Amino acid sequence: MKKTSGVASVVAILFAAIWAAALGFSGLRNALPGVHVGVFVGLTVRLIGRRSDGRVMLLGGWLSLWSCVFGTMAGFAIAAARSRGLNAGEAIVILGSHGGTFLVEDAMTPLSLVAYILAAILGALLSRRGSVPT
Repeated sequence: MKKTSGVASVVAILFAAIWAAALGFSGLRNALPGVHVGVFVGLTVRLIGRRSDGRVMLLGGWLSLWSCVFGTMAGFAIAAARSRGLNAGEAIVILGSHGGTFLVEDAMTPLSLVAYILAAILGALLSRRGSVPT
């Protein structure tokens, strides 16, 4: 289980970074396409995991949820920095001084919450490894 959680965590961070770049550079203001992050993370957990117990489903759902949330928040931060013409250093200073509260407000809209719930559910369901029907 340790190997599965370690590799799946790295993959979740990778997909969160890809989602953040896509969101930040595309100009989208919607987190709903981030559900795909949960799908990919759940499938990765399924491929890596060797067990069919509930812990693998919990891992898939948990990593899918947080990958979608952090990717969305980082994407909104990239978009905000780009719209203000800030470089990375200036953006980090502003985020640090405000505590990132405006990112949390942007990332917690009702539609975003639906996207996070869907990502977690799909990630958990897709990470489940069960018997193949014959």
